[in-house]
Amino acid sequence: MKKLILTTSLLALTATALNSVVHANSPRSNSDYVKDVTLSMKGINVNMIELKNMSGSKLMSKINVQPVNTVMNIPLKGFVQCTKSKKIDFDKGRMYFGTTQRQGNKIVPVNALYEDSYHPTFKVWTGTFGGWIAEAGNAESFKVPLSNIKNGHPSVRVDPVEEFNKRLEEHVNGGGDELDFLKQDQFFSIMRPVSLAGYCNKGADSRGGYVTTSVPIGIKFKGDPTLVKSSPAQVSQNNLATKFALSEAKVAPHVKNYVGQCPADLGFRLTFKAQGKGTVKYRMINEVGAKGPINSVNFNNDGHKIIDFTRHIGEPSGGKINKLAINNPQQNGNINGFENAPSDKKHGSWKVEVVEPVNSTSKESFYSWKCTPKSKFNSPTTLKQAPGKVKIDKIKAVPVEPEPQPKPLLKLKVNAQ
Repeated sequence: MKKLILTTSLLALTATALNSVVHANSPRSNSDYVKDVTLSMKGINVNMIELKNMSGSKLMSKINVQPVNTVMNIPLKGFVQCTKSKKIDFDKGRMYFGTTQRQGNKIVPVNALYEDSYHPTFKVWTGTFGGWIAEAGNAESFKVPLSNIKNGHPSVRVDPVEEFNKRLEEHVNGGGDELDFLKQDQFFSIMRPVSLAGYCNKGADSRGGYVTTSVPIGIKFKGDPTLVKSSPAQVSQNNLATKFALSEAKVAPHVKNYVGQCPADLGFRLTFKAQGKGTVKYRMINEVGAKGPINSVNFNNDGHKIIDFTRHIGEPSGGKINKLAINNPQQNGNINGFENAPSDKKHGSWKVEVVEPVNSTSKESFYSWKCTPKSKFNSPTTLKQAPGKVKIDKIKAVPVEPEPQPKPLLKLKVNAQ
């Protein structure tokens, strides 16, 4: 994989470091047994993920940037205070990489990619003479496996190589040199939501509260000053070498089984892998056989392309974005192997049809959705990520023809990576 570069100024990094302590002023909600839940970052930590060239080659064309470790450690300081009552005691804590909400007395993940048990500092009331008693926690960092958070909603997922490539593209698009960038150490950070749920109990009855806050995720790349570009002989040989060939085309949902409020925009990711220079022409096919317009993606010996897009479930939202509203499958029918017994759970699928260079169709990628009533309780503010600079062609939006006209065209919204 040749595509891999990042850029962030030292000034921006310094600003991030100075503001890395995040105060607990994010969305929260507590049940009557929980007085307060707070979460902040302990100290300054902008090097949680380290990237390195793993290929061992000194040729820029052979470089392969990957994370050095498989687990990210986030140093956090969590606090849970129970309601002022001798009968109420601290029960447990749980950490989420993502957002949560309170449903009744329970805390459930809303857009979280990983969760684990966590022991925060807590405070309970022992009576007039004993007063408030606190017990320290936070002995260990919140350990998050990178493989668990690589895919998902752009506002939550962390793919360090993907983020590195964005910075590299920004550097090159701004007139910078790719080789110079790879020779130098690089530092940058991204903000992601983390939530702490704390429970206090009264006998066997346990009730929770939560807080969601944004923390900086630091990414560090170790540059190699000995890297060189390919020699003229090697460049000539490479140009004459292999014929353009597509080795992989697939599509996958960000969330395979969505359960939540509707309308909603479900996210999907297209992945293409190819050798050499050339163009891939393709279109999308949904579960009822409707085919979208033919789009194209160009390769220039970069080997790997990713395209994110969304599909609207339910009625279009205010007309702000021109999307396709999906008709739910008929009940008691059979679509692509799904037996649709009367239910409020719906199913869909995508396939990628490659038109050029060689006609082929990917395996069918299934997903489902189930719409739930709007929660009575407060939920965290939806996080949005500004779209990065688009380097590849977008999927063009084409209106869908209503039934019974055959094979309507799909209308897709693309977030190019």
